[in-house]
Formats: sequence, C-alpha cells, structure tokens
Amino acid sequence: MQIRNDTPNELRKQYISALQDYLEEGKEKSLERAYELGRKAIADGRGILDMAAVHRDVLVTVLPQAIKQGDIEETLKKAAQFFSESIAPFEMTFRGFHDSITELYNMNKILEQSEMKFRSVVQAANDAIISSKSNGNIISWNKCAETIFGYSEGEVLGKPLTILMPELLRYIHSRRLERLTSGESEYNEKMLESYGLKKDGSEFPIEISIAAWKTEEGTFYTGIVRDITERKRAQEKIRERASLLNITHDAIAVRDLEHRLTYWNKGAEGLYGWTEDEIRGKNANELLYKEESPDLMEAKKIVIERGKWAGELCQVTKDGKEIIVDSRWALTYDNKGAPKSILIINTDITEKKKLEAQFLRAQRMDSLGTLAGGIAHDLNNILTPIMLSLQMLKEECPDENKRKMVDILERNTMRGADLIKQVL
Repeated sequence: MQIRNDTPNELRKQYISALQDYLEEGKEKSLERAYELGRKAIADGRGILDMAAVHRDVLVTVLPQAIKQGDIEETLKKAAQFFSESIAPFEMTFRGFHDSITELYNMNKILEQSEMKFRSVVQAANDAIISSKSNGNIISWNKCAETIFGYSEGEVLGKPLTILMPELLRYIHSRRLERLTSGESEYNEKMLESYGLKKDGSEFPIEISIAAWKTEEGTFYTGIVRDITERKRAQEKIRERASLLNITHDAIAVRDLEHRLTYWNKGAEGLYGWTEDEIRGKNANELLYKEESPDLMEAKKIVIERGKWAGELCQVTKDGKEIIVDSRWALTYDNKGAPKSILIINTDITEKKKLEAQFLRAQRMDSLGTLAGGIAHDLNNILTPIMLSLQMLKEECPDENKRKMVDILERNTMRGADLIKQVL
C-alpha cells in the first residue's frame, strides 16, 4: 500500500483510518499499516514526538465513541498496541543509528591509533621523511629531516621543497614532480641519487625515493631521503684501494667460503685471461685447476683452521696453459667475527721455476765434469808408469812375437791416454 505523508493533516487522516480499522477488526494487516506509517514519517523527516502528537489527537477523536459503547479499556489497549507498532521504526532506526555511531567511534579510535603509530614510526625513522602538497610546499617533517638538513619543523612547514636542494637542481625537481603528477614518471618509488642543501648552505649527497598519493583534497608527495655522505666516502676509499690493487702485477682474487669468485683485479685478468665479469660467481676450483691436488686440499683446510696459508700451486689459464703460482691465502671476517671470504694473492713463478730447473741441470753438469776430470787425472797417473814399463819391455824383449804383443799393449795404452786427455 502506498502511503503518502505529505502533510501533518494527511498523516492524521491515514493514522485515524488505520487505527479505526484495527479497533473494529483487530487484524494484523492494520498493525502493518501502523508500522508503515511510522516508517514513512521517518522518511518525511518527522520525529517520535510528532507521532505521539498525532496519536493523542486521534485518540481524543475515537475515545468518546468507545465510552458510549462501554469498551474503553479494550480501546485504550488496542490503541496502545497500534501506537507501539507505529513508533517501532523509530526504535529500530535509533538502534541502527546507535550501532553506526558506535562503529564509527571505534573506527575513528582505530584510525587515531594507526595514525599515532604511523607518526611514531615516521619520527623514529633513520631516514628523513618529508611530505608536500602538489604545489611543493612542505606539510610533514620528521626528526631525522631536522638532523640531516638542520631546519626545525616550524622553520620548514609551508615552505617550498626547493629550499632543500641546490639551485641548479631545482628546475629538474620541478619537472620530476610534474611527471609524477601525470603518472608517467619513471622516478615513482625508485631510488635516485642527488644532492641536498643544508640550512648552513652546504651541499651533500643524498639518496631519495619519491611517491605520489591522491585524496579528495588533491595530490601529495612523500619523499624518503637518506644522507649518503659516509657511503660515498667509503666507496671512494674502495675505488682508491681497487685502483692500487689493479696497479700490481700480482693476481688478486677474493672467493667466498663456497669458493665462488667475487673479486678479480687487472693482474688476475692479465695472468689468467678471464675478465672480472666472466669469472664473477664461478667456482674457483673448477675454473683454475685441472684437478683437486693434495696441495690445494691442504690450502683450503689450513686457511680455515689457521686463517692463512702460503705455498705453490699448479693452475691453468683460459687458453689451457699450465702455470705455477706462489699463492698466499688469508681468511677475512665480517663485522660479527665470522669467516666471510678468502683473499688470495698469486704470483706467476712459471718462468722462475724453468730457470731454476735449467740452473740445476747446469750445476749437475758442472759437478759431473769436475768428477770426470778427477777420475781422468787419476787414470792418467796410473797409465803413465804402465807406458814407461811397456817401452822398457819392448827394448829388452828379443822374441819377435812377444814384442808384437807389447806393441799392442803400448798402442792401447796410448789410446787410453789420449781419451783421458780429451776429458781433461
């Protein structure tokens, strides 16, 4: 049934009509009309007091007739039931409203707690966290930002972000914000290296990540800024040391405890033939050795036990050439004192080993020559009296056959003497 409560008079007419039907017939359908009247009254912006006033007016109209008929108590009872049903929607609405208010209150409380947690995290962060409006004016500034840039929160709120950057970078920054706003920027949420400007006017290197976020109030930006001055200094020292390591002719390499190569200087490139990019992550045992020799196994065992090892190893180059290196190994440790990697310095001693072998052969030959000369001298001393004796026998021997035998002995003795002279 369509009920229109366009005016208070219309509401009264419909209310009295429905109430009279209920008083006469007492059907459930009349109570449904009472509930519908209450619901429509709420939709029309009327309150429970308005319904009470209508009920009072209608009751004044129907009571005289009930008094005449002598059923006043039954009429008042049914009228009370009818009124209760008409205001039932108000009770339900109130309950719903109360539940909504309670839920909203709880949600606000949760949001407040979340905001407090977020603010505490932002304030405790080790990086500067700065937020700004789309026009670039600062709206949020944490403690670390104060430390890094030197400005207090009160000094920067509402000020443009450009006060935090060198003048030469301000135009680039503006362009980046424009691209972030359009959603086409490759800088969104990516780490960039740039330079910041402190309150005292000094510039310093920073790492920054920028993100854009939108609400009904507009577009906002949040930047996370890290001072990387110390990192840059450390990197410069590393570059200086690396350049020094590249000057040396020794091969310097670093392998982790799984024997994967992590560093390879220019000397190693020159000695072995592989570039640093080619060897990074490769297993040194498989790359530099034909097989795992006893010397290599001893080196790996001792460097872990004692922290260092030195000795000679046979290795191979990229083109398969076998070389001998004088190898020094040292175990390196992390900040917690745990073994981290092995530093290896190798010196090519292949040619040195060849020269040593040649020298040993020459020494051996000299020794043999000296020994042979001594023996030859002794033999010569032995043959000299023999030759003299043979000459004397030859002169004193009348027998022709015996003289021939002496001649043979003399010739062979002289031949032996000649051979001995060649050795001497």
